[in-house]
Amino acid sequence: RKQLQEFPNVSAAPQPSPIPCSSVMDGKEAPTESARLLEALLARPLNDDQWQLLAELDPALARLHNWRSRVRTAGCYCFIGFLFVILVASMVALAFLVLLLVPMLRPELASQLEPVIGFIGSQLLRLPMDQACLVSPTTLLPEAITMQLLRPVVPDCNFCRNLTAVPRRSNLDPAEFQREFVDARVPVVVTDGSRGWQLNHMNFDFFRSLYSPASAEEEHCQFFPYKSEFANLGQVFAMPEAQARMEPGYVGWSNCSPRVAAILRSYYSRPYFLPRESETLGTDWVFMGSPNYGAHMHVDDVGHVSWQAQVRGRKRWDLMPPLECSYQCQPISVVVEPGQVIALDTTLWYHGTRILDGDMSIAIGADQSAMQPASVRTDSGGDSASASSAAGDADSAASVSASALPVVSVGSRRSELALRQTHEVLRQLGPDCGRQFRIVHMDTIGDQILDRALSHIGDKGLFTQELDAALLSGQVQLVVHSLKDLPTQCPDGLAVPCILRRELPRDALVLHPRHVEAGVKDLAGLPPGSVIGTSSLRRSAQLSRAHPGLRFQSVRGNLGTRWRKLNAQECGLDGLILAEAGLVRMGWTDRIACSLQHCLPAVGQGALAVQCRDDDQDTVRLLRPLLHRDSFLEAVAERSLLRALDGGCSVPLGVRSVWSEAAGDAPRRLKLEARVLSVDGTEVFEFDSDEALTEDADEEEAGPPAAKRRRQSAGEAAEAEAAESPERFIGLHYPEPDGRDGRHLAACVRLGRRVADGLLALGAGPVLAAAKAAAKSAAGKLAPP
Repeated sequence: RKQLQEFPNVSAAPQPSPIPCSSVMDGKEAPTESARLLEALLARPLNDDQWQLLAELDPALARLHNWRSRVRTAGCYCFIGFLFVILVASMVALAFLVLLLVPMLRPELASQLEPVIGFIGSQLLRLPMDQACLVSPTTLLPEAITMQLLRPVVPDCNFCRNLTAVPRRSNLDPAEFQREFVDARVPVVVTDGSRGWQLNHMNFDFFRSLYSPASAEEEHCQFFPYKSEFANLGQVFAMPEAQARMEPGYVGWSNCSPRVAAILRSYYSRPYFLPRESETLGTDWVFMGSPNYGAHMHVDDVGHVSWQAQVRGRKRWDLMPPLECSYQCQPISVVVEPGQVIALDTTLWYHGTRILDGDMSIAIGADQSAMQPASVRTDSGGDSASASSAAGDADSAASVSASALPVVSVGSRRSELALRQTHEVLRQLGPDCGRQFRIVHMDTIGDQILDRALSHIGDKGLFTQELDAALLSGQVQLVVHSLKDLPTQCPDGLAVPCILRRELPRDALVLHPRHVEAGVKDLAGLPPGSVIGTSSLRRSAQLSRAHPGLRFQSVRGNLGTRWRKLNAQECGLDGLILAEAGLVRMGWTDRIACSLQHCLPAVGQGALAVQCRDDDQDTVRLLRPLLHRDSFLEAVAERSLLRALDGGCSVPLGVRSVWSEAAGDAPRRLKLEARVLSVDGTEVFEFDSDEALTEDADEEEAGPPAAKRRRQSAGEAAEAEAAESPERFIGLHYPEPDGRDGRHLAACVRLGRRVADGLLALGAGPVLAAAKAAAKSAAGKLAPP
């Protein structure tokens, strides 16, 4: 207290009452002297010793002293941290300034700084998306700076040195596209890139109907406002189309909704010129805008070649090479017209777009998940200079070697499923088979006539006649077929020496989206009167019997066409019955509601067959490694049954092959289950039998007594033809069979005949005759195409 009295403005005073200082601080009434004393103390700064004295007078002042000490310490730390941030920011700004100015002042140093610039830029501006995203960094930094930050690493400028215009091509083969444009890093416009697509319906109202009302899942799709006032898709599609044509702006978004993806992909498919493995059919991009707008100059952070198809309007693409190639290469521009597709490495080429005067622009596109230049695919690390040189030498050697390889022309129907199946066969042959392949697209009568059921067009060869003629004329050397499309009687001069491993031979139900949303899982869950589309008498007959409350109508076309019909309101379809193998090959397994186990499949369903000329032994040997023996034997048994019944598309016949493995001394057995129905499903005949496939000729069974029954006329004719030429009898040619192969093939032929005899013995003959007569009558009314 003595020291406190030494403070200025504080006179000596008698000892005050011992009232705690906390009472004064809490606003309670206190004696005048104590209040005066505290007032004087707080009117000037105190040192630590004085604060300590005050703390001894009262606990409340002790707490105040502790709080003051902590605030002062924290303030020191904050000041030091602020100075550190200023120092780091200054160093980063200086580093960026150096990185930006040095390549401009000293171009020869650009390539040396490229990895550093690319790494810093990609790390700073990469968006945390689950999928590859198109970076639009101008919202963060000026365009001139982002072009420097995101410049890709380029080993050399050969890809653009002599390029003065973007090439335009048509009828582009996938292997040619990979070699001349993907590996060479050259952009290309494919003028017929949207061949087979249905783009007339893709207008503003079409997309608005897809995204209205927007689901919660679609709200999380990536959206690019570019130079527009829109914040999301909901605002875009709130406008009528007339306003959209005049509204200035340009937007883009990712299609990440499975519901929308399924509908969109029914109108267009992967461009025909892309290799099969080049794309995952998941996320696509849609870009829409009005004339004189477009995307700024940028590069994409996707790491793969991208394609974009112009649906409506005209768009100019302005392309610029990377900065270090600017003194060797020149900027180029190209106009993409409706129906054309541009493909380029958007990670390498700077690109900007501008919509030309006229209609509003709509474009769709995707990046290719596996389509990379050869130099990228074969990069093995190590010293960058030596690796680049080695890659260049390897590419040159591969190019020279490839040009010397014989070219094999492969015939295929134009549908996407047929092309996928063809590419699958070529993929299994592999790059080391010593051949180059060129795919020749063809249309068959079954592809051209889509307004009638198959049974009303004709009975056999609907999808093969044109391909057979191309084989016999030498236009192509081999053709890939779905085995179920091949007639059992092979034309003279042709053979089927290869059947690949069979997919699960069963049918699947695909439901309309409204039933999927309602939780329907199978046919039994559909309301009575629901309409199910199918292209097969076999399916409609079996399912009409199992589900009499449903209606089944003929729906023709490839898978994409049928999917569009399912979603079209005017068709009134509630579901489709499709081959599960086709859905698997298309990557559409997520659309399958259920598999129809009780519906017996068609003969050869799920199997791929490769056909060639019977005297072309080089092609037969080329295909030999792809032959799957069990699938071939199943095909022999099933086609023997079909041939003995003289069946085809007009016969409601279902068949299933079932293997039982060897147990102890018992050999493997192949069981054949068959079912013949009337067209309306009211009559049904079922028969099954099996055959032992022994390893020793002495163990071969003679077969049950029923096999020795006298066959009816169809069976007798088939047996006589088989005795003369068993290969032509079933349309298959097993290459170089040994004794065991010959026994097993003969056993399968017997099995098919035996099951046919059983069905005929049960009375299936009149039903088959009636179905054929009806089909023949309907086909006779069809004018020649």
